[in-house]
Amino acid sequence: MPTSSRALPFALAALCTRLVVCLHVEASLEESLESGPKLLADGALEFTALLRIPENSKEQVLGWKLSHGDDDNVAATVSKVRSEGSVAKWNKANPRMQIKKGDKIIKVNNIQWHNNTQLFVKHIGHQIHATSKRVKGVSHRLYVKIQRPATKVPETTLADGSLEFTALLRIPKDSKVAQSKLIGWQLNHDGDDTVPATISKIRKDGAVSKWNNENPAHKVMPGDKIIKVNTVPWHNNTKVFLEHLGHRVKAASKRQVGAEHHLYVKIQRAAADSEENDAEDNNEGDKEVTEKDIDELAEDKGNTEGTAGDKNDKDVPAEDVDKDD
Repeated sequence: MPTSSRALPFALAALCTRLVVCLHVEASLEESLESGPKLLADGALEFTALLRIPENSKEQVLGWKLSHGDDDNVAATVSKVRSEGSVAKWNKANPRMQIKKGDKIIKVNNIQWHNNTQLFVKHIGHQIHATSKRVKGVSHRLYVKIQRPATKVPETTLADGSLEFTALLRIPKDSKVAQSKLIGWQLNHDGDDTVPATISKIRKDGAVSKWNNENPAHKVMPGDKIIKVNTVPWHNNTKVFLEHLGHRVKAASKRQVGAEHHLYVKIQRAAADSEENDAEDNNEGDKEVTEKDIDELAEDKGNTEGTAGDKNDKDVPAEDVDKDD
């Protein structure tokens, strides 16, 4: 049998495998689109937009302008939405999931942002170019995952009067300092697994201090207890729980594949402490996330104007994402 004939089955098998992978990716993207908007633990709104790219499109086909200030740790942020383009068409057809100024781009098709904003923006440009030219095997549209920062931090008042809220602590990349200084807190639990880790000190620098400066109404304070980190709750296992916390911080700092680059830390504050810290803002009781909550956040036009208009931001030229590379 000729060599070419023997190689044919392998070539067909490789082609079939590639087709299966492409179909799986497409199905996953469609699922994220159909799932609609959702609220994250820190109150941010997340949804996927479908932007159609016309064939042989030229400049400014998307109709947005991005900025990130040359900081790879800051996601590409929408600083302007033009009246024409793929974004404007999406917004008109999807009033509950409009892309707005201040929104952050965290995923395009199957490419996830991982604190690599400058490279990520270049990938967006390549995706647009390939889509516009109808390159074989490339989708004719962009699935863009949007994240909109919360206007306020969700909180819950429990039956005993204690307050719960989630703080988002951003972990710097490849930090060499000790974890307690990196986070900026000191924890105590007296070796008792039945007592949650309790914050005994807040440092002037660190992830907690940055959170407190950005969220003065929901500061993390001495006396607060940590009852959950990301998806792992505390279950009368404080020693193991703190080891897990350490592993999460290390993985985030090293930017390990599959690891979150930040920590969602659920805080519980005793009733007496809550009363001493403007308890009048925390008397709404338990509140579930509803369609109305999502609609209100989606319709909030001024929710991130300050972030998007930061003087230190450097606009990414439209050519970086709209012009054929």
